[in-house]
Amino acid sequence: MDQEKIAEYFPLQHTVSHMLSIFKTLFGFVFHNKGGHQEHVWHDEVLLFSVWDDVEQGGGGFIGYLYLDLFPREGKTTGAANFNVVPGYTREDDSRQYPATALVCDVSRPTTESPSLLRHDEVVTLFHELGHAIHDLVANIKSGPSSTRTAICRILLRICILSQWILALGAAATKRWDAYLICFWIAFPIFCHAYLISPSLYPKSWSENQANIKVRRYSTTVSTCRSLLNTIIALNPDTFNLTADKKAIDYTSFKPGVMKWLDHILSESASREAWEQATREATPLALKELSSNPINSPSFSDPNSDFPGSAWNAKYRKFSVNRDAGEKNEANYWRRFVPEGIYIAAKIQKEAQIPQQETFQST
Repeated sequence: MDQEKIAEYFPLQHTVSHMLSIFKTLFGFVFHNKGGHQEHVWHDEVLLFSVWDDVEQGGGGFIGYLYLDLFPREGKTTGAANFNVVPGYTREDDSRQYPATALVCDVSRPTTESPSLLRHDEVVTLFHELGHAIHDLVANIKSGPSSTRTAICRILLRICILSQWILALGAAATKRWDAYLICFWIAFPIFCHAYLISPSLYPKSWSENQANIKVRRYSTTVSTCRSLLNTIIALNPDTFNLTADKKAIDYTSFKPGVMKWLDHILSESASREAWEQATREATPLALKELSSNPINSPSFSDPNSDFPGSAWNAKYRKFSVNRDAGEKNEANYWRRFVPEGIYIAAKIQKEAQIPQQETFQST
């Protein structure tokens, strides 16, 4: 059979749309394309769907998110696979952790002359992997993610499945013993899940093995949430621009859009603009000071300290007088929290050995 001729019957967009309609018919799902929400995807070509129950069949409740990353590009893995990004489950307080699942493929791109066409084997693979994605979405368990490392999980699963064939032979041979054997094999995986393998291992294992992200927990304390904001800014390796030659960090400006996360916490205002400017000026001064002095000596704790520099403090240490209360208050209330946040970030980077922003030094 001519596979290229068959492919003409399966244009990608049309095929995916009909596959989703099948799951709508079977499970009562409604798929809403979240086009225009590109800040929630890792590449402009990725499609994001919010998945809901049909109002008439399921009451219209939210189910989860489906990502479709269908085309090949540089640096992307080849082949087709489904990745359970965030497992769905019911927490101990009965709140819902909604799932997010990603279908990753490398089908041919459309051209100006022809749409993207799927060969028969690609249609089968796409439908197969989409089935895994739907499984991730409909899962509604009462505990957190599965507890095992991937290899151990697969081995135990195969043992349990293959053992059913042994049970069939054993039941035929022993006749009345089959009930005891079945009860044992039901109890065995329950025991493994409850006592042998901790549920907390899976997120860490998935991050390290699937996403190449190593997670380590470090505890710290800041005086207020204001200091925490500066800590996050200083820790983010993508906060500041690089110089034109990309050989050094340009502390005079933030990268475009890098502060967007802050809009939900602190709206744009003259006070925020002054705080951001003070942060940009304080960062190189504080890092220079901390590189030459012991990092375990938090001089910022003294409100009259000149850390990170006397000129910086002279510029931003301003006071206003409340005549009714007879009190003198610092006009830039955030001033003393800026160096604290930078100090805490530097200490975390040192203890956790977090890499700095990458520059391109000449060799």
